[in-house]
Amino acid sequence: MMNTAQERHLFARLSFAALALTLVFTSLRHVYRFGWVALAFNLVTVLLLLMLLWYRSTRHSLAVWIYALVGTWVVTGFGLVDGLWAGTLSLYGRYFFPNAGIFPRSAPRPFGFEAAAILASVTSVFALYYGFRFLRTISRPLLLIVPLVVIIAGSAWGISQKGSIAGSDDVIRIGVIVPTHGPAAPLGRAFVRAVELAKDKRATHRRYELVIADSGTSPKETRASIERLVYQNNVKAIVGGISLSGQIVKPYATAERIPHLCVCSVQAIGDGVFNFTNIPLPEDESRRWMEEAQRRGIRKIAILAQTYPSIDGHIRALTKEVTRSDARIVYANRFPASTTDFRTMIDEARRAGPDVYMIEAFNPALDILGKQLSDAGIHNVASIVALAISERKDLFEGAWYTDSSVDDDLRARFEAKYPDTPFVAHMIPYAYDSFNILVDGFESRRDIGDYVRGVTRHTGAAGTIERAAGSGNFRSRPAVWVITNGKAHIAKG
Repeated sequence: MMNTAQERHLFARLSFAALALTLVFTSLRHVYRFGWVALAFNLVTVLLLLMLLWYRSTRHSLAVWIYALVGTWVVTGFGLVDGLWAGTLSLYGRYFFPNAGIFPRSAPRPFGFEAAAILASVTSVFALYYGFRFLRTISRPLLLIVPLVVIIAGSAWGISQKGSIAGSDDVIRIGVIVPTHGPAAPLGRAFVRAVELAKDKRATHRRYELVIADSGTSPKETRASIERLVYQNNVKAIVGGISLSGQIVKPYATAERIPHLCVCSVQAIGDGVFNFTNIPLPEDESRRWMEEAQRRGIRKIAILAQTYPSIDGHIRALTKEVTRSDARIVYANRFPASTTDFRTMIDEARRAGPDVYMIEAFNPALDILGKQLSDAGIHNVASIVALAISERKDLFEGAWYTDSSVDDDLRARFEAKYPDTPFVAHMIPYAYDSFNILVDGFESRRDIGDYVRGVTRHTGAAGTIERAAGSGNFRSRPAVWVITNGKAHIAKG
C-alpha cells in the first residue's frame, strides 16, 4: 500500500499526463479554426510541468495553486465545455435524443475536428479525477474547494455561452435566406419585404422574429449564411428563395430537422420531409406558356436564355412541351451571365424566322438583351417569369410572359407600404404564403415538421396551392402577364 508521498507523486504525474493530452487534442481541434498557430496551446504544458517541478523541489504553495488553477481552466474550458458539451454531446446527443432540445447545434465539421473533441473530453475527465486525487494528498481544503467551484461555475457559464437549441418558447425565430446583393438582389429585396408584410399582418398568440440572411452569389456565402441562421441564431424554420441557394440549404434543414419552405423551381429541393418548394414547377410554367403560345398561333420558337439552374429547368420543360405540340424550336442559344453583346445571336435567330423570341436571363444581361432586340426592331418577345424582374419594361412593350397569379389586395398593400420596391409577382405571393403556413403550424402548437408535412392545400395570396401527399412540391397554375405602357399586368380572358 502506498504512503501519502507516493500517492502524491503518482497522481501528480497522471494528472499532468492527462492535462498534457487534453491540450494536445485541444490544439489539434483548434487547428481547424485558427490554423497551425493553434499548436501554441501546448506551451501551457510547459507551464504546468514547471509548476510541478517547483512544487516538488520547494513545496511552495504558490506553485501548486498555479498548477491547480491552470489545470482547472484546461479541464473546464477545453475539456468539459468545448470538448464534451460543444463537441461530443453536440455530435451524439442530438442524434440519440433528437427531441430533447438541450444540446447545442453545430455545423458539420471534418472528422479530425470532431474526433479531437471526443478525445479531449475523455482525457479531461481523467485529468479531473487524477487532479482531485493529487490535490487531496496536500491537506489544504481550499485547494479542493476553489477548483471545484471554478469548474462548476465555469462550466455553467461556458455552456450558457455556447447556447442550445431551446430558446425562449414564446419567441420563435424564422430564418429568411435570399440574395440581397448581386444580380438576384431585386428578387431578394422583394422577398424579404413580402415576409415582413405577412408578419405585420398576422395577429398571433406567440411572438415571432425574422432573422434575415444574405445567401450571396456563391455556395461559400450561402453556406456561411445558413450556418449562421441555424447554429448561431437558432431559427426554428426557414423561408428561402432562389434555387441555387435552396439546394445548399436543403441538407442543413434535414440535418437539423427544421422545415424549409423554398420559393424555388428546382423540383429536387422538395423532399416532402423537411424541405418543400412553393412555386409553380417548370412543368407548370411551360405548360401554361405553350397554351398561350398556341392561342396566339405561334408555331416557330427561338430561345435565347442564360445558363442558370432555375432557367435550365424552364428550358428543359419547355422543350418537352414543344415536342407534344405542333410547334417547333427553330433556334436555341444559351449564354453566360457575363454576356453583353447579343447582336450575333439575334441575327442568327432572325434568320430562322421565329414567330416569337423566348428569352430568359437575370439583369444586367436581361435588359441589355432587351435593348439590343429593340434596336434590331424585334418586339415579338415572350418569357417564363424573367420579364417580371426587368428594370426597363419599356424595352419589352407588348411582350408577354407566364408568372404567378397574384391577389390584388396583397399587391395594393405591398406597393403602398414599399413604393421603392418593384412588385415581383414570381416571389412575393409565395414568400407571403410560406411564412403564413409556418405561422399556422407554430400557432397550432403541434410539431412544426409534422404540421407542414400535413398541409396539402393552402389558399392565400398566390391563390390555391396544392401538394400531393408525400410530395415536396406545392403547385399552382401560373397566369399570363402582358407589358403595356411600360407596366406588367395579368392578361384578361
